[in-house]
Amino acid sequence: MALRLLSVGFEFPGAVVEQIQLESDRSLLDADIIVFEPGIPYQYYSDTYRGKPSLSEGSSFQAREAISHWRSEIGAAVDAGKLVLVYLATPAEVFADTGRREYSGTGRNARETRIVDLLHSYDALPINAKATATSGTEIRPAGELKFLATYWKEFGEDSSYEVFLEGKFSDVLLKTRSGERVVGAAIRRGKGTILLLPTLEVDTDSLVKRGAKKDGKDTWEWTEQAVTYGKRLASALVGIAEALGEASDRTPPPGSVVAEAVTQLFRVRPCLLSSF
Repeated sequence: MALRLLSVGFEFPGAVVEQIQLESDRSLLDADIIVFEPGIPYQYYSDTYRGKPSLSEGSSFQAREAISHWRSEIGAAVDAGKLVLVYLATPAEVFADTGRREYSGTGRNARETRIVDLLHSYDALPINAKATATSGTEIRPAGELKFLATYWKEFGEDSSYEVFLEGKFSDVLLKTRSGERVVGAAIRRGKGTILLLPTLEVDTDSLVKRGAKKDGKDTWEWTEQAVTYGKRLASALVGIAEALGEASDRTPPPGSVVAEAVTQLFRVRPCLLSSF
């Protein structure tokens, strides 16, 4: 059975897979492979605060709910054995209304102050890792790439990093040229995997062309080359998922589980001891 792909918040080249906006309440359990790019949904600003955008009251609650939705869905997808590939776009931060208010003064001098706090685009990821904004194009493998080798051979030259990562990872895959900072990694949970990778440059002249104006505004559309590129990318992601699945099937049980199994075997059939 063919694996199904969904793309959330990421403009998949050629639109060859189903694309979902960050404002959607779509379940990710419909897919086998999910591509996710963190961002802030419902970006309706009412002001700025401390140099950052401040969301309106309504969009604050919508944005929080959407980010919470994706955090839950990504966690559920990984627990169900899915591959979630996260393109590590520049982290976005906005101030969001908390719903709390403070009041000062009385009568005509009374003043209401709304209480806000920071909302991060990476809050949508159910991981214990920190993403810090940076930028660069020089990336090297941290070691043997294994399941990522084919993908990186095809798309490494089109990749650039916009964050570096700090945390505990199942596999550290890619680092900066100096080797000091992690820019690509995998987190495995059960049979599922969250794959954290540098962004892909898909807004190029060969992949995007100007379309007809609509309401006096420029529009853009994918080229035929973008469709071919998107199909190659989808095929590479299927290859990663299949390689991870095969590796998971080959992974032996934890040592304690093996030890308990052997103990039970000896208890039932002690005569087998002589054959080891």
